[in-house]
Amino acid sequence: MKAIALSQAGPPENFKRIELPEPPVRPGTLKVRVVASSLNPLDCKVRGGQIPLLPQSPSILHGDFSGVVEEVGFGVKGFEIGDEVFGFVGGIAKWDGVLREFLVVDPSMIAPKPRNLSHLEAACMPLAGITAWWALVERGALKQGESLLVQGGTGGVGHLAVQLGKALGVKVHATASSSEKAELVSRWGAEQVVDVSSEELDDLFCHSSYDAVLDTIGGKFLDQSFRAVSANGRVVSVVARSSHDLSCMHAKGLSLHVVFMLLPLLEERNLSSYGSTLRKLNEVIEGGKLRPHLNERTYGFSEVAEAHLAWERRENVGKIALRADW
Repeated sequence: MKAIALSQAGPPENFKRIELPEPPVRPGTLKVRVVASSLNPLDCKVRGGQIPLLPQSPSILHGDFSGVVEEVGFGVKGFEIGDEVFGFVGGIAKWDGVLREFLVVDPSMIAPKPRNLSHLEAACMPLAGITAWWALVERGALKQGESLLVQGGTGGVGHLAVQLGKALGVKVHATASSSEKAELVSRWGAEQVVDVSSEELDDLFCHSSYDAVLDTIGGKFLDQSFRAVSANGRVVSVVARSSHDLSCMHAKGLSLHVVFMLLPLLEERNLSSYGSTLRKLNEVIEGGKLRPHLNERTYGFSEVAEAHLAWERRENVGKIALRADW
């Protein structure tokens, strides 16, 4: 079996093509042929050593995938050979990634691929889509008619959150880092987009009163989120590894929620939450209300080093998709 592995944490040139034994299907598992994957910031940070979650050697990265069921293990129900599936299954710690020909996966972690998405598009959905769902639906508890501000409306999570908020019947505003990106976010359904490169957010948001704010950027944007939300409002962050003055939270009676999408993998429990969330997202996707925006250039698995470099140089607009090009 062909695979792309990392010789050691460090620069992208550490990716090497290797040969591995083809994994056997086990009772209660599925064997899947990988067709596509995508790049998340997590993958670059694990590869570079900024996040110490590199899988054991040979280190195979990336967790998002779309593929086709090749073999069904004893006792598995609900999947058949030839089914198209997608999911997020690892690329961190003890969980090997997907840059390989075949995976053996826990069927509770994955879901049928949305029928209206290509494999490349589907592979860009799991990590970002699950994060957006948990942030808006499970933690943010958004209801129809409420208002939402998405900090970072063109990011992997942010651009899906804008669309998902719209699908939930929420009034969505967002921030973007340029006028070009602001135009994109407007096309995805945001009623107002603030270009943070030309606006002073402290002044702009100090009198805002959103029911909820999703922060996908962190740092000063989380502080601004506390000011932008209404009294008794909700702030949800997916990047809260920083220090903050919470006096504004106290004065306004706010609630702060943190979404850490990797937790089921790292704690090795509640893994089925991935698959169940993907099935809920499928209803929105197949209803035509949610679609990932792909970077203009896609990459082969053999070009994964180039894909990582493109992300580091901020050359991409949209999710970077990778196709199995064995």
